[in-house]
Amino acid sequence: MEEDNRMRSFLIVAASAALLSAPAFAETVIIQQDSPDTTGSVVVDQVPDEVTTYVRENPLDAAPVLEGRLVNGTIVPPDVNLAPVRGHDGYSYFYSDGAPVIVDSQRRVIRIVR
Repeated sequence: MEEDNRMRSFLIVAASAALLSAPAFAETVIIQQDSPDTTGSVVVDQVPDEVTTYVRENPLDAAPVLEGRLVNGTIVPPDVNLAPVRGHDGYSYFYSDGAPVIVDSQRRVIRIVR
C-alpha cells in the first residue's frame, strides 16, 4: 500500500511538471534561414518610407520568441501572425524584441526597423 502511494505521488509530480512546462515550449518558434534571394520578393532597398512609418506608428504585441537568428532573407514560420500594412499590398509585419519586422508576401524578412 505504501509503495502504491509513492508511485501515485511520483506520477502526479511528473504529470504536473510536464503540464507546467508545456506553455514555455508553445511560445518558441524555430525560424528557417534561406539564402537571401529576392526572386519574386520585394527588394530590401525598395521598401517605401510609408511602410516603415506605418509599422512604427502601429505597434503590435510581440511575436512568440523566435529561436535562431532573425536577419534579412529569413523565412518567418506560419506560427507567427503577420499584420498587413494598410494601403501597401505585399507587405506585412510583426514585432520581435521591440522592433518591427517587415516581410514580403513570401513571409521573407526584408527589413528589421531599428
